[in-house]
Amino acid sequence: MHYPVPCHLQKAYAHLGYRRGDCPNAEYLASHCVTLPLFPEMTEEEIGRVIRLCNEYV
Repeated sequence: MHYPVPCHLQKAYAHLGYRRGDCPNAEYLASHCVTLPLFPEMTEEEIGRVIRLCNEYV
């Protein structure tokens, strides 16, 4: 699962007092990972679109 905001910086965990820089690996991954859509009901057209967009990203 990809969280665009690392867990330690989410509002739900603000009471723990974490700040940006406290978990540099999580922060790096959150800003550099991509989540691809993946679910059993994907149509061939949707799958093709994901593949095409990934190939265009290069």
